[in-house]
Amino acid sequence: QFGCKWKGPKTAIPHHEGAHCHLAHVGSLVEQFRQSRQGAQQAVGQVRQLRVALQETQSLVHIQGEELRTLRREATQRRNAEARDPTNILDILELTFCSICRPVKFLENVSMWRPLWGSLESRARVDNLLTLLPSSLWAIRVAKAWLRSLRTTGNTQSPLGQVGHWERGDPVFSTHFFVSALFFAVVAFLCFSAKDDNPLEWSAHYRLQLVSSMMRPSGALIMEIAALAVTASYYCAIQMESGSQGLVVWICGMISSVIFPRLVGSMLSVVAINTDNPGQNERNSRDVLGHASPVVLFGFRYGYLLHQIGIGKTLDTILLLRLLNSKLKLPAIVTAEHSECILTDLGLQGLSAIGAVRISFLCYGYHCYGESPHLDLAGHLIAFGSLLALNATVELMCLGAGKVGGMLAKPLWVDCG
Repeated sequence: QFGCKWKGPKTAIPHHEGAHCHLAHVGSLVEQFRQSRQGAQQAVGQVRQLRVALQETQSLVHIQGEELRTLRREATQRRNAEARDPTNILDILELTFCSICRPVKFLENVSMWRPLWGSLESRARVDNLLTLLPSSLWAIRVAKAWLRSLRTTGNTQSPLGQVGHWERGDPVFSTHFFVSALFFAVVAFLCFSAKDDNPLEWSAHYRLQLVSSMMRPSGALIMEIAALAVTASYYCAIQMESGSQGLVVWICGMISSVIFPRLVGSMLSVVAINTDNPGQNERNSRDVLGHASPVVLFGFRYGYLLHQIGIGKTLDTILLLRLLNSKLKLPAIVTAEHSECILTDLGLQGLSAIGAVRISFLCYGYHCYGESPHLDLAGHLIAFGSLLALNATVELMCLGAGKVGGMLAKPLWVDCG
């Protein structure tokens, strides 16, 4: 049906195709079609190979781009980490905000914050700054209120509240407490500045022979002076506040000085434990408290007690608590030994000295004002209960804030890790 129907000898095929066969001229076209089809198939194969190679190249470019972005991010984090300073208050505030308000992002970029958590000393510096920050803000508030009082000398209302110690319009009274608070604050500042560079603890300093005989040799003289100065400055600051407003400011300051350092410190400890070498975990697992924490907590507690119950009942309460603790070994939650500062080092002679001071106060009141010494059993019980409640509150806040910080950081660290 198809093809040439001519028949003849094989030797005559060239003559027939050249002169008589009308299909002979199509043979070259068929061959060209075959060659073109074969070339097209080869071209399709090459295109497929090129497409596969292009996909591999795109994957390689994507991987290299991811590596480049990772290197850039690590370089940026290293530059940011080199710029972080454990003594810079702005870096500490940024760390506090990121760790508490944005913990996931903080844990994802945790290497950027290494200068602030990489060692016990750096975490102790963070704890010190967060502990002292509320007190610094309170000092600024008191100074601004005193300056306002100088401009409104004739005003019968306290610039810190509606009803307070300045309502009598006596600027000498307010100036007396402000100058006293300023003096004790300067003494405390000098004590913090005079100590060595160790942010974890106060190093022992030389005491006079008489003072050393009353106390155990483990204490630091500068810490004891700082604790007394901070207590006196808090007492003066509370005196300058109005009644209920002073209590609110005191509560806010104490809570801020306890909770935020413990929250941030526990999160940084979790990061340090899970990041560093296993050999360092035991050292990093310690509860990091800076040298400022016991001094500030001592000042908050006893400054408030001095304001509420007076120096006489405060001394009585201290004597009773220390004597009971020496005989009965009371639980640490009601004695707050880690923040007792000078009272922790008191021996029997030291307690006897406080008792002698208390007796001298009673004799002074009797001779000068005719006040006969009497035992206010209910008042002393209330004072003693107040001290135990303050100690227990501080201890529970410390433990609770530390556990909450650890509970927040551990699951987030597992998810981000």
